[in-house]
Amino acid sequence: MRFLLQYAACAAVALAAAVPAQAASVLQSSTAFSNVQLDVRDLTPDDGVQANYAILPTSYTSLTSLATDGQMPHQDGTAVGLGQAGSASLTVGQASTWVRTDGTLGSLETFASFPGPTEGGHLYSTGNQYFRVMLDAHSELWLTGDYAISVERQGDELGTQSGGASIWAQLFADGKFVDEQASLTVLQGEAGGQRSGHFNLGFANDSDVATTVYLSMNSSTSIFGNPPLPPVPEPQTYAMFGAGLLLLAARRKFARK
Repeated sequence: MRFLLQYAACAAVALAAAVPAQAASVLQSSTAFSNVQLDVRDLTPDDGVQANYAILPTSYTSLTSLATDGQMPHQDGTAVGLGQAGSASLTVGQASTWVRTDGTLGSLETFASFPGPTEGGHLYSTGNQYFRVMLDAHSELWLTGDYAISVERQGDELGTQSGGASIWAQLFADGKFVDEQASLTVLQGEAGGQRSGHFNLGFANDSDVATTVYLSMNSSTSIFGNPPLPPVPEPQTYAMFGAGLLLLAARRKFARK
């Protein structure tokens, strides 16, 4: 009986030692546009009328940051006009998030950093640009640029955060649209990653009158705090435990002889 108790105690210690500790970790999410340009192409170069476009002054950028600690939400937001710089940012404990623009087309950056392990809480930042563009007749508008999105986990791969990042660019008019979307999601327990690319969107006004084209660009990040993943003992711990049980059975059988 004493041997059985000694073995059970040793096995319990071994199982406890094999359970991976929830080490400190940080999940960071970010997005950015770069090299964004508008250009125009003449659909009828032989008619003697040059293709053209104009960005209307009603264009603007909306910036929002949101953070919750599982109880009270905190929010910072602003809207700025064409050509104006702006930002929104929040810090709640060790978590922080921000979004900013310098006022030019495509100048949207978002970032969020969330420490763990933690349970509850949410970070979110988004930037939206809305440009109204007057596009002349027989003209084709082109929106080009690059993007980069990243969701990186630092520390424990079994941390308690999950998050994502996304971008979206769109040209819309007369019930028709062209767009480019990209996103990256990191679930609980997954390693992070990066994604980058180039977009090239064209919208043609082949009518005989000018038309308004709506240009939208969105950049966003989001991070959630989740309950910790259940610990899983190492396989060799189960093997050692099983071997010990076999040894105990053999000892008891030997003692009966």
